[in-house]
Amino acid sequence: MSVLIHELNYSEVEQRNHNMPVPPVLAHLVSQLAGLRFYLGQSHHLSLRELLVLGVLATQGQVSFSELHRVLAIPKSVLTGLVDRLNARGVVERHHDQHDRRRWLVSLTPFGQEFTAVITDQETRAIEMAMRNLSESEQEIFVKSLQAISGELAQAQHGGGQSAPAQGTGSNGRRKKV
Repeated sequence: MSVLIHELNYSEVEQRNHNMPVPPVLAHLVSQLAGLRFYLGQSHHLSLRELLVLGVLATQGQVSFSELHRVLAIPKSVLTGLVDRLNARGVVERHHDQHDRRRWLVSLTPFGQEFTAVITDQETRAIEMAMRNLSESEQEIFVKSLQAISGELAQAQHGGGQSAPAQGTGSNGRRKKV
């Protein structure tokens, strides 16, 4: 993990990308964080997708298969295999919705909650190490900026920033019959 923390060293990134516009710097940061998650997943014998499923369950609690599919953009057929593997390890459980027996719900088991907390703590420590050279005010500005960007992206993703339908499509986004 120390190698990965070293890769996240902001001074090196700053030296290479000093005059780089914000979007590429953010893309680079996202790539570095994905690398960190990949490393953490591998150290716990998890694929990146399995780790993403655990992350959603840790933050949202009990979630339907459809919601996992929507949030993670993972095909339902692939998602079934991921959940089956996590279930076999005792990390997640799957059960029918009490109000709609056709819906499957997925949640972390008590072991899964502890397991996910360990991974989250490792990730948090690595990020804190990467940010150690920033002053407290720089860290605050950085976090607030990321929260603002995240909020804008979430709003755009959920329809707040909708653009006009593509040519040849109706307002519902489906192709018009010609």
